[in-house]
Amino acid sequence: MNILKDRLIIAYGLNDEEIDKLNIKFKDICIKPCVSINENMGEYTLEHILKEESLSDSDTKLPEEKVIIFNGFLGVYLQQAVKKVREVLGAKPILASTTPNSVKMTLHELIDHLVKERQYYQK
Repeated sequence: MNILKDRLIIAYGLNDEEIDKLNIKFKDICIKPCVSINENMGEYTLEHILKEESLSDSDTKLPEEKVIIFNGFLGVYLQQAVKKVREVLGAKPILASTTPNSVKMTLHELIDHLVKERQYYQK
């Protein structure tokens, strides 16, 4: 089973209303509703999440950010998904796509990396 192929959205830092709006936008595209990450999941990896493995909560708190991670979206499908997210949430969230490397990183490492990358490109 290749966990990187199933279309799924992983969301962090969104409120229930934002999650509901994304679920409506992507209900016919994704294999299931958005997977929501909470601030106590810093030691989880995307692989844990995609395989639906449970870990105990972590003392490593995730930063206050809005992050959307696309899994299984390639090419034009990824472009369309980005557009749909921007329609619902505007330009605020950090958008990323899963890669063989990113699924092995802890969420704390990954989100920290994405925040630094955004800051670099904003300069």
